[in-house]
Amino acid sequence: MTRDLLLGSLLAASLLQIAPEALALDHSIKVARLTSDSTSRRGGSGGGAYNLSCPSGQVLIGITGGAAGYVDRVQGICRDIDASGNWTATETLTGTAGGPSGFPYTRRCSTNFALSGFSGRAGWYIERLVLECARLAPGGTLSATTARTTLGAIGGTGGTAFSMTSCST
Repeated sequence: MTRDLLLGSLLAASLLQIAPEALALDHSIKVARLTSDSTSRRGGSGGGAYNLSCPSGQVLIGITGGAAGYVDRVQGICRDIDASGNWTATETLTGTAGGPSGFPYTRRCSTNFALSGFSGRAGWYIERLVLECARLAPGGTLSATTARTTLGAIGGTGGTAFSMTSCST
């Protein structure tokens, strides 16, 4: 996949790229060698693309922003992890992308989990977004043995539904 993605990690630094009309998750992992796992792009043709990155060594654990009938604004929530895949004390926010409207929202994975996928509804823009979280395993990979959890929906009910798009690692 390319860097025209919405959520993810690249070379062990999370990359949050916003395209209100399109959404994809690119989750790279920090292990002995760096690998990448990404998802397909979702959405319509409205809006524009933005790049928002977490600092090196952090993973994307949530997003915050503004939404009403569609997801208008997004900002990544990033967290340092240790070698065991556990969160450490340092949490940072990426820059913000999108417009000024909508009601404030924050969606954050449970402790020691990271964003692993998304589903939602899309028309001209991303109308609705549901995030998926997975437990972090040693080395910063997504655990394949624990159940993935979803966070509460963001946005409205317009557009066409698209199914859960998840990273496999």
